[in-house]
Amino acid sequence: MQGRKKIMHRWTNPRVQPIVLFFLCAFVLPLSFLTGIIHAQEEEDERIEIGVVLPLSGSNSVFGHIQKNSMIMAVEKINSEGGIDGTPLFLDIKNSGSRIRTARLIVKSFIENRGYSLVMGGFSSSITAAIAAYSERMGVPYLSITGSADAITQRGYSYLFRMNPSLGMYNYGMEDFLGNVVKPVKVAVVYEENTFGLGNSRAIVRAAGTFGWSVPVDYGYEGGKLKLEELIGKLDEARPDVLYLACYIGDAVRILKGLDDRNMSIGLVAGSAELARSHFLSESGAGGENAVVSVIWAPGLEYPGTAEYVREYTEKFGSEPDYHGAEAYAVVQVAADALKRSVLLQPQSITDALTSTDILTVFGPVSFPSTGKFTNQNEPPTYVIQWQNEKPVVVWPREFAEAEYILPGVDTGSESQSEELQD
Repeated sequence: MQGRKKIMHRWTNPRVQPIVLFFLCAFVLPLSFLTGIIHAQEEEDERIEIGVVLPLSGSNSVFGHIQKNSMIMAVEKINSEGGIDGTPLFLDIKNSGSRIRTARLIVKSFIENRGYSLVMGGFSSSITAAIAAYSERMGVPYLSITGSADAITQRGYSYLFRMNPSLGMYNYGMEDFLGNVVKPVKVAVVYEENTFGLGNSRAIVRAAGTFGWSVPVDYGYEGGKLKLEELIGKLDEARPDVLYLACYIGDAVRILKGLDDRNMSIGLVAGSAELARSHFLSESGAGGENAVVSVIWAPGLEYPGTAEYVREYTEKFGSEPDYHGAEAYAVVQVAADALKRSVLLQPQSITDALTSTDILTVFGPVSFPSTGKFTNQNEPPTYVIQWQNEKPVVVWPREFAEAEYILPGVDTGSESQSEELQD
């Protein structure tokens, strides 16, 4: 008993206490901290993480947030259904600020610091190309969902997989529609001289060569420098059957209003995806009614889960998602499918799984063939929508049509068309 008292006295002795505290701080607390690290690591190991780069600020931030919202929705659904073989999926989403250098540094951190075996996102063609080059050098698969320049998947990269069509593929549906349904004689092409405008307009000019249309007006201009009076004069002289607009919505509206102010009628107005925006018709007026638009996705498409995705997104965020959102939702579906089929959660195994992808998503069919000049390039259908009764509806290809097309001043043969739509 006396011995125990002596020990207790030593522990409570004011001279001894600082020494005891020192040893506690030096040995016990670090041990506790280390335990916390191990516990945190265990929790992190219980989820599968993917690095995602999106433009959440800067010039493309509106679309970046649509994509972020859609990706989170997809992850929530996948995790509610059991995740990746029982392990939850987690997206580490970082903001590129719409800047190439920032995007590259984020991906460098994802791969070198975090050790991620898969990265996604990007957005613009320039950012996508930068990420693709780096991931190729590091041997880590990269799922691209928006950057559309043809050259991106023409460099023979093994680790780049592009889910959206290349720019040269965007107009396949429109070219088919114009060539086999409308059959114009003269097509006028107006475009802004940027990557998107040039890509769309050159596709239509190439189609003119294939189908035998003449192109009396092939009018390009620098951004912000549209010479409306000059253009109107050229259109007045040419009187084309089809006017194809590959420009931003503001310029498209100016052109159509300019034609309307001069009481000039064009047989059919056609254009790139900018004309599919919700406010196009309200701003363009009569000139926009019955316009046909080349799109790579539409909310009315009947792919598995598409209607559910559109409904839930609209209820949650107050507006329908556009194709950027559908691409983003679908890329998570593609990633989850590949991860489930991957033998190991390592870059090469995931790359092998992505190579054999063949699934239907809310965006449509996704696979990554290497054909012609392209490597690992998805080739989904592209569509034509038409503004009818103040709504955009899919009218082509036939198997996806929500309504009959209307060709101003052209006999559409509506009886036979109705029968085909019912088949």
